[in-house]
Amino acid sequence: SFYHNPPSFPAVASILRAAETFQVSRMSDFARKYIEKLFPSDYIGITWGTIGDTAAYTADAIVLGREYNIPSIMKRAFYEFVKRSSGPENDDAGIEKLSSEDLVCLARVQQMLASEWLRASVFPPLACAAVGRNRKCASHAAGLHYWDILLKDDALHKYRFDPMGGLKMLMEADWKKVGYCEGCLVERRTKLRMVQYRIWTAMDTYFKTA
Repeated sequence: SFYHNPPSFPAVASILRAAETFQVSRMSDFARKYIEKLFPSDYIGITWGTIGDTAAYTADAIVLGREYNIPSIMKRAFYEFVKRSSGPENDDAGIEKLSSEDLVCLARVQQMLASEWLRASVFPPLACAAVGRNRKCASHAAGLHYWDILLKDDALHKYRFDPMGGLKMLMEADWKKVGYCEGCLVERRTKLRMVQYRIWTAMDTYFKTA
């Protein structure tokens, strides 16, 4: 059953096409909902890790989303395609399937993500209340410590087209090791999460999702 053996993206895409051709609404609804789960657009609940084998079908997802009017999958599909084709994987498999309109969208999203990552990698210092109480905290010198973390594993380059993943990495970093107090650690992570949410929301204005 599908519960114990989840179908692959190609299998579900075939189900959707057949269901639409023969007007089997129940199967069409199943396929649409399943595909939406593979490429979620809601910020809440997205882990920003790998999407596994589904990543290989991002171009197909874009085509399917256009063909069968599934706008909710477009943002994540575009994001993952840019991440995969422009990042360390350098895998643009399926790009020939995209329309000229989608290629323009792809270029715009790529430029937007690179710009947002550079913007996110320059963070202002925090105004730590603990410093005024004769307690040490390095958050006022955030710029230097931020780069210390970024430069590990060539993170600035690695996440240049994956700002959501890069910000996740920074949120999980041990800021106490660079001298942050507990309060500033929480504040820094909160601000990073706000930047992450802003970027994801802003993507809606960079390309059509329907």
